[in-house]
Amino acid sequence: MKQNAAFGSLFKNIMIVMEVLLCVTALLLLVFRHSVAGFETEATKETQITEEAEEPAVESAEEYLQEDEPLAGSDTEADTEADIEAETETDAVTETETETDTDIRTSQETLQEQSMEEQEELLRMKKAEEMKADWRLFLTNKNHYIPTDYEPELVAFTGRHRVDERITEDLQEMIDAAKEDGVRLQIVSAYRDFNRQKRLYEKKVRAYKRKGMTFEEASMEAAKTVAAPGTSEHQLGLALDIVGSSHSALTESFADTKAGIWLASHSYEYGFILRYPKGKEEITGIIFEPWHFRYVGKDYAKEITEQGLTLEEYLKENGVN
Repeated sequence: MKQNAAFGSLFKNIMIVMEVLLCVTALLLLVFRHSVAGFETEATKETQITEEAEEPAVESAEEYLQEDEPLAGSDTEADTEADIEAETETDAVTETETETDTDIRTSQETLQEQSMEEQEELLRMKKAEEMKADWRLFLTNKNHYIPTDYEPELVAFTGRHRVDERITEDLQEMIDAAKEDGVRLQIVSAYRDFNRQKRLYEKKVRAYKRKGMTFEEASMEAAKTVAAPGTSEHQLGLALDIVGSSHSALTESFADTKAGIWLASHSYEYGFILRYPKGKEEITGIIFEPWHFRYVGKDYAKEITEQGLTLEEYLKENGVN
């Protein structure tokens, strides 16, 4: 009995000791786990601090933006270069289109200019054809002969003188206007037929031959004052030799008379031009004749006189001869 009691007491003590050991072990485990958790927390903090320390600071907005730039050779850079090339091509296409538009506009303007020039040329040609057909501008001189079948529409004017019927109204108006200004105009020669012109011309040739000239020399000299038959404006019925009541001689001095001055200043207003002006002898082939006036119509007379042209020059400028 004493043995069993001793054994039971021993077993009980062992159990107590084991319980105490278990409690101590559990306590140690708790302490250990707490220590490990604290250690991990500190280690994590140190790692974060280290990473923050290693991360470079952005010093400026410019440096920050530079960090987003693509690296050389990267896909992003390739895309950027492609974009640049595309933009360049677009610009080139735009420039080409602009140049094309400019070329089109230039071509259109050129066509318009050409069209205007063509229209002007057509108008000039039309005017020239009209002038060629206009009886008032019929040109006759040593190079332009009057057709043998030319027949002016003659009518008597102031007695024995005859003129083309179509000029009588303007001629009478001019004579009346001069009279109102105190100038009396007198017609000394008007229409001459071929035979009459031939007699006057041959008479002048004989006069020069008597001075010792050859026939050729006399003929050329005579033509400067009396047109050869077939080339005289008097044969047209459109030319007049006009003087004043105080000066009836057909001389250059008539230009300085009251009648000569009035005619030179006003004859164009009634359709007449000074046909052989001074300084134009090489063009007309006739000496200065301040008494010889030719009818061309009021419009033409105004243009010719204001431009200081002879009939030859005026027709040439308008493409008639």
